[in-house]
Amino acid sequence: MSDAQMQTLPKGAPSNRRPKRGGGSPASAAVPGRIGAPDARALACGPIRNDTDLQAHLDLLAQLGAPELRAEWTRVYDRPAPGRISRDMLVRGIAYRIQEQMYGGLKPATIKRLKQIAATLKEGRDVPKAPKPEVHPGSRLIREWKGQTHIVEALPDGFAWRGKTYRSLTQIARLITGMSWSGPMFFGLRDKRSRATPETKLLAERLK
Repeated sequence: MSDAQMQTLPKGAPSNRRPKRGGGSPASAAVPGRIGAPDARALACGPIRNDTDLQAHLDLLAQLGAPELRAEWTRVYDRPAPGRISRDMLVRGIAYRIQEQMYGGLKPATIKRLKQIAATLKEGRDVPKAPKPEVHPGSRLIREWKGQTHIVEALPDGFAWRGKTYRSLTQIARLITGMSWSGPMFFGLRDKRSRATPETKLLAERLK
C-alpha cells in the first residue's frame, strides 16, 4: 500500500493491525514486588577491592530474601547452606565468609579446636570444657533466641543491649527469655554441661 492509499484512522478507532508474533512484554516493564530488588547475581558482578566495595556488598546482603541468601551462601562456601538456619544467620555467615576471604581466616589453633569439636559432636559426646573466656570492654556477644539475634556490647561498667546499660549479663538474659537464666551460660561464656552453642556447631559443621 502506498502512502497515498493509506487512510488516517479516527481517534479511538480500533486498529486492524495484528501484533507481531514472538513479542513479549517490553524490556522496561517492571516486575511487581521486585522493583529495584537485588538478587544473588548482583553480588557477584565485581571483585571486592577495598572497604567501600565490602560495605556495599554487605548492604546488599541485608536486602536479599532467604532463597537469594542461600544461593549466595552456596557461591561463597561452594556448598549448600545448612537446612535449619535462620535468615539472620545466613546473612552473618555470608558476611563472615566474605570478610574472611578479604582479611584472612581463623588462626590455625582455632581451626584445630573447631575440628576437634566437630569430631566430638559427630561421636555424640559432650565437648570438653574450655577455659573461661574473658570479656573485655568493646567485645560483642551474639545470641540467637527464637528467631531473633541479640547483640550485647561489653562496657567498662556493665553491658549495653538495645540502647540501655545493665550491670550484668544475667539481667539481659532474663529480659530476652522471660526466665531465670544465667547470663554467662546464656551467652556461651559458661556451660555446666559443656555442650557447644548453636553458633559453635555451625562453624564446626563448616569445617567437617
